[in-house]
Amino acid sequence: MSEPVGEVIRVDVERRDQGQVILHVAGDVDMTTAPELDRHISTVVTNAKVVVVNLLAVTFFGSPGLSVLVAARGKAEAAGCALRVVATQNAVIRPVRITGLQGSLELFDTVADALHD
Repeated sequence: MSEPVGEVIRVDVERRDQGQVILHVAGDVDMTTAPELDRHISTVVTNAKVVVVNLLAVTFFGSPGLSVLVAARGKAEAAGCALRVVATQNAVIRPVRITGLQGSLELFDTVADALHD
């Protein structure tokens, strides 16, 4: 009997009024799950004013996740959409800081803060 390798990612999409979309992400974001996150972000940025990627329930965030966020920022800008990231845990914040991406991403502590204009 085989067991799944790593944790499965879960992405729940919450659509709000005024073109706001929140992606609630849970699990590990690694080379096997990052394409799923990318697919969700790519789908919503074209029709939203604000996309919030809520990473508070992410337990591991590898370099493929960082690549997804950098690419998503470009896609969002091209679509006239604001991309905001919610994360407070070291599993996400540490890789962002080590790579120097904190200045390139809009980071927030809470979803409410990220939705506030």
